[in-house]
Amino acid sequence: MEFKMKRYLKYIGFALVALSLASCKLDNYTQPNASLYGSVIDDETGELILQDLNQSQGSSIEIVEDYWVNGEQKTQARTLNFKSDGTYCEKNMFNGTYSLKATRTNFYPVEDVIEVHGDTEYILHSTPYARLLDPQIEFEDTKGMVVATCRV
Repeated sequence: MEFKMKRYLKYIGFALVALSLASCKLDNYTQPNASLYGSVIDDETGELILQDLNQSQGSSIEIVEDYWVNGEQKTQARTLNFKSDGTYCEKNMFNGTYSLKATRTNFYPVEDVIEVHGDTEYILHSTPYARLLDPQIEFEDTKGMVVATCRV
């Protein structure tokens, strides 16, 4: 009985090795070799436009790549979320032409077509929907309150 069990384990081992070698296929695709980074700048002040940190509903950029498969045009879209300071970065891209569209933003929408080759910086210039100027935060001892003021 013990001899049969060893023989079955040996056959199972051979089968697993054969299956693992048969499933290996040469990957002839190149890895992504480009990156896209940048920021969104206020046209009037030249400052970064700060963004919401909410990942599911915060400001984002939609990047669409057009490519061809067997003579048929395909598109692939991906979404990049802004960081809170108004910058963005995607390090896993291929060189090529992309359609860029800023969506769900706190500034006027931006659309453009860009060429990505290696490390590419793209600065979005726009106008925010609201601009807070001269922010001041003070603590009033007599009332025990924090008072924040600004111009919109």
